[in-house]
Amino acid sequence: MGHSFGGATALTAAHRRPDLASAIVCHEPAIDWIPDDARFDLFDGKLKSGDVRYDGGAGGYKLQGQKKVKNLHKKDMLFMFSQEWTEKNWGSQKQIQTMRDRGELGPKEGISDCKSVAGSRHQGFSDMAMMTPVWLGREVGITGSRSPVDVAEDIAQRTLLFVEQARRRVENTAK
Repeated sequence: MGHSFGGATALTAAHRRPDLASAIVCHEPAIDWIPDDARFDLFDGKLKSGDVRYDGGAGGYKLQGQKKVKNLHKKDMLFMFSQEWTEKNWGSQKQIQTMRDRGELGPKEGISDCKSVAGSRHQGFSDMAMMTPVWLGREVGITGSRSPVDVAEDIAQRTLLFVEQARRRVENTAK
């Protein structure tokens, strides 16, 4: 589980060490900053047709000499994005949402999802927005239109629901 660069780290760790995670939670992952092998695992073959594509980012994939390993879509994944990132399509939100809509995100019959949190900004996914007075946060663009506490509660509730569902799926699979 991680936010921003932490989300990119969570994806990379789950790709490279699938034994360490049973599910993945990414709050606004910095997709363009994950290593090519993990980004290839997330996107390759998923967006080859249609109007939403992903070709490996600004420089394409650079996987010379690397084995193309597929691990990420074996796990349930939750991606959450602020309204700000959703509107700007940062973190490849549109591509991930398209994969989810097509049933290509995570395992078949899984619970993987991509959500947007209305009235939020990127910083609202961290404690920074709650530590800053709302009037100041709005003035400098840290806080969205909603209360930082409401945004944090929304994020926590959605995340906890996903984690609980993922935990139950793992337990049922183990039986």
